[in-house]
Amino acid sequence: MDSDDISVCDRCEKQLKKFAENPELDIIGSNIAEFIDNTKNVQAYRNLPETDEQIRKFAKRRNPFGHPSIMFKRSKVLEAGNYREYYLCEDYDMWIRMIEHGAKCYNFQEILVFMRIGENFYKRRGGIKYLKSILKFKKEQYKKGFFSKKDYFISAGTHIVICLMPNKIRDLFYKKVLRGKKMSNKKVDIITLHRTVNYGSVLQAYATQYVLKKMGYDVEFIDYYPERLHMTGMLKRIKNKSECLKKSIILRTIARIAIFPSYIKRFFVFKTFVKKYINTTKKTYKTEDELEKDIPNADVYCTGSDQVWNVGWNEKIDYPFFLKFVPDEKKRIAYSASFGKSKLEDWEKKETKKLLERYSHIAMRENSGVKILEDLGINDGIQVLDPTLLLNKEEWKNLISDKYKGKKYIFMYNINHNKKMDEYANKLAKKKNLKLIYVSYNFHDCFKKGKLKCNTKVENFLSLIANAEYVLTDSFHCTAYSINFNKQVVVAYPEKFSTRLASIVELTGIENRVIDDYNDLEICDRPIDFEKANNVLEKERKKSLNFLKKAIEE
Repeated sequence: MDSDDISVCDRCEKQLKKFAENPELDIIGSNIAEFIDNTKNVQAYRNLPETDEQIRKFAKRRNPFGHPSIMFKRSKVLEAGNYREYYLCEDYDMWIRMIEHGAKCYNFQEILVFMRIGENFYKRRGGIKYLKSILKFKKEQYKKGFFSKKDYFISAGTHIVICLMPNKIRDLFYKKVLRGKKMSNKKVDIITLHRTVNYGSVLQAYATQYVLKKMGYDVEFIDYYPERLHMTGMLKRIKNKSECLKKSIILRTIARIAIFPSYIKRFFVFKTFVKKYINTTKKTYKTEDELEKDIPNADVYCTGSDQVWNVGWNEKIDYPFFLKFVPDEKKRIAYSASFGKSKLEDWEKKETKKLLERYSHIAMRENSGVKILEDLGINDGIQVLDPTLLLNKEEWKNLISDKYKGKKYIFMYNINHNKKMDEYANKLAKKKNLKLIYVSYNFHDCFKKGKLKCNTKVENFLSLIANAEYVLTDSFHCTAYSINFNKQVVVAYPEKFSTRLASIVELTGIENRVIDDYNDLEICDRPIDFEKANNVLEKERKKSLNFLKKAIEE
């Protein structure tokens, strides 16, 4: 890249990690945004083919890489004969020769580089000198058999027309035809439970941000951080965990002392992740009143995923999650929101309906949520995927650590402290002769059988799922990742808030992997039709992404 081009902050990290995970690759590039003066003034969006097969096909008519984004293996470049003089075709010529020498290629389907262009950037792609050079180059590719006759005539003919165009028309042709749509400058502000200290909450926020940025939007999370989500708030609420703790201040004090070390690590792990990966507002809002007095500016406001509308979890109708603070003239949408239950209490129905009628588009995570909307007289709601499922396994690889790669184990994530599930996991590990690893938020869970990973890093949590032989869980997000990663998952429904888990199980057709008898160890051997599950997810991804784009743009 040139010295005035701009790489995104983790560009090299992503490309090096891709090389490490896929040592057969020789060239790695990405999509590119072409800008003038500053990155807010993007002129064109260069979308490039992703896979090796797609790149080879694309190369027969157009340059399949944006050179500023490229990272390649020096040995493969030298094997292909290094660069050679070829006026304005040096890069294209090199890529084709590398491909001919067996180079394996990949392009990230996201912007890793912002390429600075001048007002007359596309002028260089015209004129007699360039036309002679490009026609000579294409004829050479045809003669040696890289281009077919059809490829040659279409490609050469197109370049003749482009090179002979007036500069202004050529500029317009590149931007409107040969480049993707100009990136939207719309700013989307999201409010969700990104401050909740658990894996699912921070990962759905990461996924939402990833998808919207890939679509070309400026994304910001409203840093709403009410008292109940703080460490002090959670310590206060320990009394709600049992009747004994409610009645005895001595037991509450002992419980708080016991849980405090776990909370220290837990809050550190998740705060670190949010700070590193999630773009939040500079100001942190603790109350609805603070939001109303200083509303963050955006073009579109979105209620994000997770149980944002669960009055049991939120301890009330939490108005900020219904975007009550947003002015009437601003657009409100909801993506993959959840009530966390199959029906509302009578006392919350009227107020909830009033709040939701202000939204232009509403998409729910569960089908039960769509039915709740219909019961409220809101009939245009639809069911969409949880944000974590909008990314495929390849896209998640950028975040997954290598910590558990190549290891053999059963992974358990039991968030509802189900003792029967603990016993089941132990029996299954013995039967399969595999080590049992489990993640918990509490150090005192070390007394369980197996290896405890308490508040492990988010990247390691994903690694535990991605590399496990079997996954046993009662968690929605752990189940979603297991299906997405095509893992042998066994699901246990929790007593409360199980509708979201049942929804993804039914959607992907893995009902035969749900525990209904804790003595039945044969569940893990029942086949999962991953081809069907993958096809369902791919279809639902398209539907969900189309909804999101439509909701923002309409």
